Amino acid sequence: MERDAHLGKLQPIVTAANIANDECDFGTSLELGLDLFCFGGEVFHRTALHLLKTAYNLLQRNEFALIAEVCLVFSAKLVATYCLIWDAVSF
Repeated sequence: MERDAHLGKLQPIVTAANIANDECDFGTSLELGLDLFCFGGEVFHRTALHLLKTAYNLLQRNEFALIAEVCLVFSAKLVATYCLIWDAVSF
C-alpha cells in the first residue's frame, strides 16, 4: 500500500516525461530514467527501463537501451544471489 502511494506521486512526473517525448524533448525521459536507474531501488526498475528504452530508441541509440536492460536484470540477480548466500551463512 505505502509503495503504491509513493509510486502514485511519481506517476505525474513520468507522464510529463512521456508528454515531453511527444514534443521531441527526449532528454526529459532520459534524465528521469537515469535518475531512477542510478537510485537503484528495484521498485523503480520497470519505470526506469521504460523511460530509458523509450528515450534511447527515440534518440536512435538502441544499444544503450539494451545495456540498461541487461544491467537491471544483472543487478536483480546479483541481489537475489547475495540474499541467498547471506541466509545460508547467517546463524
